[in-house]
Amino acid sequence: MLETLTRLFVLALCASVVVTVGLAQAPGSDVKTSELAVGSSVPDFSFVDFTGKSRKFGEFNGKIVLIDFWATWCGPCLADIPKIKALKTKFAAQGFEVLGMNSETIGDVDTSEPGFAKEAALRAKQIVTARKVDWVQANSATALPVAIKVFGVKALPAKVLIGRDGKVIANIGAKDDLEKIVSDQLATK
Repeated sequence: MLETLTRLFVLALCASVVVTVGLAQAPGSDVKTSELAVGSSVPDFSFVDFTGKSRKFGEFNGKIVLIDFWATWCGPCLADIPKIKALKTKFAAQGFEVLGMNSETIGDVDTSEPGFAKEAALRAKQIVTARKVDWVQANSATALPVAIKVFGVKALPAKVLIGRDGKVIANIGAKDDLEKIVSDQLATK
């Protein structure tokens, strides 16, 4: 009897998670999911980095920040790492920063398997270490709500460039010349 009740509770919990996730992405739902338009101020959201430290976006005030939403299963995201590393190396001294947002479960990835979150976090940390990524990374548990609720990210890769004033400069697409956009922004102090 107890086993049956436990199974029913787990099923009900899983169903509520599925409904909640579905609502977070459904048009017209009560959950706020709006992409920040160019010129919008970015709220001072909180996140936890890969070392477990609680942080706030406000730590980047006064800098130009590329927010990179990525996942271990996203080939184009991983292919962008060398380009982002080169940009950071080239422009860091001028006030350019990168914030990685591990958005592991965005999209159609099945997260119902036990241990998925733990395995995904381990894979993400391994990729960051192996590829010598030297910028702050937000863990998936805290990055995903920011991706969906603050920036309206629906697919990966997704990149948003934030100005020194904390406002969105650009939502970066695959064909955008990110280096030119960053260089132009750094030139206008």
